[in-house]
Amino acid sequence: MDETQPPALPATTSLMSRLTNVFAAPGEVFDEVKVSKPSVANWMVPVVFMLVLVVASTFMIYSQPAIKQQVLEMQGKEFDKQVAAGKMKAEQAEQIKESMEKMDPMIFQLIGVAFVAVGTVVGLFFWGLVLWLMGTKALKGSFSY
Repeated sequence: MDETQPPALPATTSLMSRLTNVFAAPGEVFDEVKVSKPSVANWMVPVVFMLVLVVASTFMIYSQPAIKQQVLEMQGKEFDKQVAAGKMKAEQAEQIKESMEKMDPMIFQLIGVAFVAVGTVVGLFFWGLVLWLMGTKALKGSFSY
């Protein structure tokens, strides 16, 4: 009687070990994740970490007066283009520019944080979808999204 044993499964490591080993030993992490059951923590913890970094950096960037001035200048140029194209009256553009200059810097920070946070999460799922489509359709693999 020939007794064959299944291949040995890699040892289960902690989440922190997996996160740090992605850089130190990515092959081992891949082998472990490939055979283990799905875990939300494998992607949720890096996303939350990324969101914390994005929020902190956005607050720091938009707290700089020079950045606020650059944003106002870019938006002012866009309003000027719309006035030139006849989509907006010059008086309206001037009113909007004046009200934007009077805005609290916290509003710029919150708008920046919202855009970057949404973009980070949407980008994660978009690129996950792209990789899943490539793997299942182009490479004929069979795995879930």
